[in-house]
Amino acid sequence: MEYSPIDRSPTSAPTPQPTPFRLTPVTPRPTQGDRAPNPYPTRATAAPTPSPSPPPTQTSPAPTPPPTAWVNPIVTPRPSAKLPQTSPPTTPPTASQVVMSNDHCIHALNIVSLPFSMADTTAGSTPDFAVKTCGVVSEASGVWYTYTPTETRSIRVFVDKTSGSARSYLRVFYGDDCDALICRMYSGGFSSRDSSATFVGQAGVTYKFLVSPGSGGSSFLSEYNITVQDYDLEHDKFDDARNIASLPYQRADTTVGAVPDFDIETCGVDKSAGGVWYTCTPSETRTIRVYVERTSGTSINTRSHLRVFSGNEFGTLRCLRHDGGYNSGDSAATFVGQAGVTYKFLVSTASYTLGISSYTITVKDYDLENDGFDDARNITSLPYQRADTTVGAVPDFGIDTCGVDSSAGGVWYTYTPSETRSIRVYVERTSGTSVNTKSHLRVFSGNEFGTLRCLRHDGGVKSGDSAATFVGQAGVTYKFLVSTAFYTLGIPSYTITVRDYDLENDACDDARNIASLPYQRVDTTIGALPDFDNDSCGVDESAGGVWYTYTPTETRKIRVFVERTSGTLYSNRSYLRVFSGNECGTTLTCLTHDGGYYSGDSAATFVAQSGVTYKFLVSTGVYGLGIPSYTISVGEQQ
Repeated sequence: MEYSPIDRSPTSAPTPQPTPFRLTPVTPRPTQGDRAPNPYPTRATAAPTPSPSPPPTQTSPAPTPPPTAWVNPIVTPRPSAKLPQTSPPTTPPTASQVVMSNDHCIHALNIVSLPFSMADTTAGSTPDFAVKTCGVVSEASGVWYTYTPTETRSIRVFVDKTSGSARSYLRVFYGDDCDALICRMYSGGFSSRDSSATFVGQAGVTYKFLVSPGSGGSSFLSEYNITVQDYDLEHDKFDDARNIASLPYQRADTTVGAVPDFDIETCGVDKSAGGVWYTCTPSETRTIRVYVERTSGTSINTRSHLRVFSGNEFGTLRCLRHDGGYNSGDSAATFVGQAGVTYKFLVSTASYTLGISSYTITVKDYDLENDGFDDARNITSLPYQRADTTVGAVPDFGIDTCGVDSSAGGVWYTYTPSETRSIRVYVERTSGTSVNTKSHLRVFSGNEFGTLRCLRHDGGVKSGDSAATFVGQAGVTYKFLVSTAFYTLGIPSYTITVRDYDLENDACDDARNIASLPYQRVDTTIGALPDFDNDSCGVDESAGGVWYTYTPTETRKIRVFVERTSGTLYSNRSYLRVFSGNECGTTLTCLTHDGGYYSGDSAATFVAQSGVTYKFLVSTGVYGLGIPSYTISVGEQQ
């Protein structure tokens, strides 16, 4: 069931515009110990307030008195909720103008006990408010009911339209004084012409129910049945948690009418949130996945929150997981369920609301084959590619490791090259856009978990992808760990690719020859290996780049320009180094160096001597993923 927000725009009235109604009750909510089963009487008893004698016929209209001023102790002053008095009809009412005994708030039909049900009509009723109130226009004419529960209970009010063309509207207010009512909720306007509301009725608080059409006019007179009853969810309480005997388990459910469980904010959710409980005690240790899918409702107030506790006693529960509040309205948790330990799942909204109209909860085993270090998926040969997921992965480390938080759970791959080679690992996130699902890739070397050495870490970029390029030594085992940055739901789906990455001009001896000027080429440094054992020509020794060579036939002034065409990170700003010399290695002479600018570009201008060989090395400033793409231009400078 969807509830529309209250339209607070007033119509013209002789008084100032009213202050908006307060929608959220602030009365005390029950603790777990205060809640008791709701007794169901065998039948309802309605005790209508005696209606007053009709006023004598007046020969002239009575003046409309000004509205009574009042002060709302919770919000701010607003005008009287009662309709200003109008002169009665000068002729007796017709059959379609029956004077209703419960036509006004002060004459509301008293409901003594629940369940309550009766047939009624809005025929002959008159408007109740001078302005649009609690989501319904001022012209709407309705009839009133009142109920004061003696104990806190979930209450369900249902209006079943039996005749008439109008769609019914149900408004629920609370407050003893008809001049100081606060709108709790409203429902109506559905094609079925019915309306309903479910809410937690606080002990000792008076509630008013107003049934009306959506607008005024004699054509909207209608008959209906109204039912007011307890709404007792079977598993609304901790002690009544629905038992999950075996996995997989799935059930369609609702939290509408659930009563709050805690006196203080608990496990990341406000104390006012009412939810429903499930319990599961695994017979063996297993990874368990709980998923809550909201199946109706789009409001932020109906987004699901899932809390996972361990423990058998309410007072000693331990919070293990909390998730929720996403735009999708769904929530989920994955955890290792220990054999013989009891777990409780509590589904609720974030705070006191009408609840989640409908959702599906799924609880199942979630065993990722390569979730553990010892179960790393073996890569026997390159190229390798696989679609995978980290959802359900359990954390691997007790402390932050290789640039990622200790809470992050991931999946493992292992590869041992038979020969030394440049290896490129790329993780492409294929679903999910949240910052919480951005991939992180860690590359380790080593066969033993306790002696792993971190070689590379990359991730957290806007695309959600991550990558690493490194030199894999023959016979050395490498481990690739794909995860998020910290504990989250995980990466829903991604593709991992591992392949050789051999740039043609990655080494000085393989420098790309520039035969004539002008020269231009689109290129990349991704996958390039470092060239020097120590810092060289102003750039860190860890920076890998690509090489170009040029030998002019005549002396000329030359300009070399490197324009970065993709990439915006500091780590992929270009650096250009110009060397002279025929022999690669220590005999090269550094002539000039430029780079590191915000633009990512770099350039150099120098006089090239006839017959001398020059080497141009394009790289980043330090070891990184490299420059995704750039354009190098070499031309004569006038």
